[in-house]
Amino acid sequence: MDKMLIWESQYCVGLESIDAKRKNLFDKMNEFLSVLYSGNTLQELLKALDNLEKHIDDYFKYEESLQIRTKFLAYHVHIKDHDEFRYKLSELRVQLESNQINKTIILNLQHNIDDWWKNHILYWDSEFIKYIFSIGLY
Repeated sequence: MDKMLIWESQYCVGLESIDAKRKNLFDKMNEFLSVLYSGNTLQELLKALDNLEKHIDDYFKYEESLQIRTKFLAYHVHIKDHDEFRYKLSELRVQLESNQINKTIILNLQHNIDDWWKNHILYWDSEFIKYIFSIGLY
């Protein structure tokens, strides 16, 4: 199996409700990568992708609802980043369903997931967390 994502303490924000959801999403990303690298059937890959997409959608909805509730000023930019990640997953689905998956695509996907996770979590989500602390929500 190739490189998996490695959980780091810097991904935690100190709010158990958010940290637990993040860790769960992180684990689901690694589960998907594990299936992807294990040479499973197309059906198994699509099932793993369905599972990942469900968890991503649940986490994004949770986060987006908090942003709406708190009137987060960068909401629309933050959502755009969520939508871009959803789009990358939909592109992957098309490649899987048309049997156009290969090692290069898998490595590119690994890189995209890793980059998105680090950039989104460490920048956009950190900005949101700073904001909710600044307004005294937590």
